[in-house]
Amino acid sequence: ADPATIISILRDENHRYGEVLSFQEFRDLANFVSKGQVDMDRYIDRASRLAKGDRTRHAKYYTTICATCHGADGTMIITALPLGRIARRDPWETLHKIINGHPDEAMPALRVVGMEILADILTYVQSLPPER
Repeated sequence: ADPATIISILRDENHRYGEVLSFQEFRDLANFVSKGQVDMDRYIDRASRLAKGDRTRHAKYYTTICATCHGADGTMIITALPLGRIARRDPWETLHKIINGHPDEAMPALRVVGMEILADILTYVQSLPPER
């Protein structure tokens, strides 16, 4: 749907987000609903929870972008669980954060590189150690 229509729905009497969200938040949410959703089943097997990418093909994206903060083995952020464990437990949320960044954090959105590469990054992250 058109983002303007989505904003109207979010502000209507049923949803009542008119006084809760800022103009920018409305615009961001409407754009996500309109154009930003991804069919996760194309990239993650529901039964096994495994990403359908190639672990080595685009590993350089993790090792050059993500490892700066997360560490080569995904355990550098001590206030979070190891990435390997997070990606195995909830690959859908992990892929969502790879695509869109982490809310209220410095983690960048990588949507611009394309879904094949992002699925490969998720596959790589799932191969990282689940423990420190």
